[in-house]
Amino acid sequence: MTSPQRRARFAGTLARTLAVATAVGTAAVATAIPDQASGVSPAFGITGSIGGLYPGASLSLKLTATNHESFRITVTSISTTVHDASASCPAHYLTVGDYTGSLVVPVSGAGSVHVPVHLSHAAGNACQGVTFPLTYVGRAKKA
Repeated sequence: MTSPQRRARFAGTLARTLAVATAVGTAAVATAIPDQASGVSPAFGITGSIGGLYPGASLSLKLTATNHESFRITVTSISTTVHDASASCPAHYLTVGDYTGSLVVPVSGAGSVHVPVHLSHAAGNACQGVTFPLTYVGRAKKA
């Protein structure tokens, strides 16, 4: 195969790979740490989703914490567990960063943070159009 033919073949492969679109689904699980003074464990929800992923993509996932309490809360951490999208598209292809900080969420309100997401170059066409289920776990305290 000549060099121009190899380049053309590689270019076709690259175009197919970049056309892979992977959407990430949402799920929410929240845990809380009791406020030492009051013993209250705030209840809150976590949601997030991202689309437009392709092999090698590094994007930002917006996570939204929703406060179900009658007082302000401070979300101190959120971690994400990625589950297999399919047998041919395992969870280890997608990495999601953790949040650590002090996100103050108002009474019956919501607050958002962004965490990095990366889909491995190895994901390839097996991950085209799949949804990676996510589970979020967070920690919060009474603000």
